[in-house]
Amino acid sequence: MLLTKRFLTWLEAIQHGFVLTLPVVMLGAFALTLLQIPHLFNHAFQNSLLLQVATWVLQGSYGIMALTLVLSISYRLADKSQKKLNLALDPLVPALLAMATFITFIFLEFNQNTLAHLGVSSVAKAIVSAVVFNELFIFFFCHRIVKLGFLQNDVDSNMHQALAAIYPAILTPFIMVIIYAYGFSDWYPLKNLLPVIVGSVNESIGLSYFQSIALVSINQMLWFVGIHGSSLLELNAELIYMQGQGVLYSRQFFDLYAHMGGGGATLGLILALLCSAKSDDRRLAKYALLPGIFNINELLIFGLPIVLNRFLFLPFLLAPIVSISIARMAMELGLVTMDGVNTSWNTPVLLSGYLASGQISGAIVQLIGILLSACLYWPFVKRFNADQRLRHEQKLKSMIHTLGQANFDMKKAMGARNNLGSLCRRLDKDMREQLGEGCFAMHYQPKMNRQGQVASVEALIRWQHKELSSLPPGVFIQIAEATGFIRQLGRWIIETCLKDMKDMEKAGMPALQVAINVSPIQLHELSFFDYLP
Repeated sequence: MLLTKRFLTWLEAIQHGFVLTLPVVMLGAFALTLLQIPHLFNHAFQNSLLLQVATWVLQGSYGIMALTLVLSISYRLADKSQKKLNLALDPLVPALLAMATFITFIFLEFNQNTLAHLGVSSVAKAIVSAVVFNELFIFFFCHRIVKLGFLQNDVDSNMHQALAAIYPAILTPFIMVIIYAYGFSDWYPLKNLLPVIVGSVNESIGLSYFQSIALVSINQMLWFVGIHGSSLLELNAELIYMQGQGVLYSRQFFDLYAHMGGGGATLGLILALLCSAKSDDRRLAKYALLPGIFNINELLIFGLPIVLNRFLFLPFLLAPIVSISIARMAMELGLVTMDGVNTSWNTPVLLSGYLASGQISGAIVQLIGILLSACLYWPFVKRFNADQRLRHEQKLKSMIHTLGQANFDMKKAMGARNNLGSLCRRLDKDMREQLGEGCFAMHYQPKMNRQGQVASVEALIRWQHKELSSLPPGVFIQIAEATGFIRQLGRWIIETCLKDMKDMEKAGMPALQVAINVSPIQLHELSFFDYLP
């Protein structure tokens, strides 16, 4: 049970880490898309300033993708541990140390070529490094020999936190580097396992159908855990991809029909997301569409994310298998050939099918594969959205309960850079926009005398939020008081009550006293009594 809970904590931190790095991924996807444009025209664009800048940006975004993940995941894990265990620890300290340790790992393995391996190809290593480093660091921090408690009153709090972290800061990196250097730096299990899993490839006809399925499955499973599948397959390229007229499952075949939009045939996923009821999914799909046309899908892999997403694993695995199966059937029926020109992996979808086959049927087969992939992804996207919606509702309910507590400091929360602060600021903004739009209403609670007659009523304000449904008055009244909006809100309440009293009088109802709750802040307003009758 404890291990399961820890695993869920790791998984949540990994997903949060991918979300934090989404701007970096989007920047890299845009730069990589720009670099594919010259392939459609001529080489006159190759030396343009825009492409040079795009190259630099690509190196500064995708080139450090693993590094940013180590930092974001470690920070998230350290922050959760700090809050749960009430540690005197700045989460940035273990995050920076984890990043330094990860760079050491890469240097041990690649030496002078370290910078070239801080990107997408090392994402899986970054994830494992961040999780293991945090667990060790927190363990040593909680069991450190020298606690330096005597310095708490003599030094600045930030200095105290830094000094308290010295023991785990030295011990954790040294232990991890020693273990990695003598146990894992030269360990390449996948390179040795791949030929065993795929089997011996016939040099004259290349991969068989079942071998091609095995190859695609390996590629997808590697991507799913954050490993750049295509890069690892290249380690055994000479044993997998055969050349010649009789070879059906060539490298070009997989680029054309298995990786439409990128690994996982994710152009189908983009179509499914465009039809999603969730606005965030539709927005992400629009951003991912142009890179997807050039078979670049890191925005979906790391932005949605697909990595470690249990809801999308099955379609991510099956979509390319379905696509290559359709293409194989079309070739056996003589509808499609590979007699056209050789195309690169980044040739736009549909255009690549037309050029490679020399006829429109190649593009049609690609289109069929995309549509089938979209149909395959769609029910899983719906399940994923339903799970996200449920999690969001539970989280929102918990936060609203916290906001409604009597001793909650709303003014402090309004300025906080966390989920509670974001919710408070959103409610403040929505309250200002929705007041007067029919979302607010006054309810009147009757008060009975001893004879069982209605003697008076108490005016109670209610807010039916456009998206969040009914919100407790104890929450939004506190927000209004913290921001000063209580003056406008209070004036609206009084004006609405006076109007309702006139309407009740016109309807022939007996005159009733109406008790209106007033905030002390309103009483300090000089013009408060000016708008009272």
